[in-house]
Amino acid sequence: VHQYNDTTGTGASTKTIVLGRTYTMTTSSTNLLTFDNWGTAAFDITVFRRDNTNPAGSSIDKLYVAFGGSGTNITSASIVTAQTLRRGNIHDITYSITENNVTAALQATANDNTGEAQTLCFFVISHGNSAHLITAL
Repeated sequence: VHQYNDTTGTGASTKTIVLGRTYTMTTSSTNLLTFDNWGTAAFDITVFRRDNTNPAGSSIDKLYVAFGGSGTNITSASIVTAQTLRRGNIHDITYSITENNVTAALQATANDNTGEAQTLCFFVISHGNSAHLITAL
């Protein structure tokens, strides 16, 4: 969803994107989302997570991501994360961001290697290139 304010500011759009995916916990880094054609961009991502294995728990995390770019290529990436809410017995996940001078990937690494199933919902507010794509892997 593109949102505009044509009467104030630059009139550039802010995009709201919602993506869902399942994630099997592992202590190896796993790609969750890929970002393509964003160039220089900024993101505020809320991750809603539900642990599907008993005893189940849930969490909400905030991720702040920034890309530097050349045209639509992503040439640098930074992330700041905040654990905002935990409920029940749920393992920790560490989020990171990588880039290859073209695209970027949001990754997760869990503190548990038993393969517990997780349901993730990403609520993304973004500002960047209009020819963008975010894919849940």
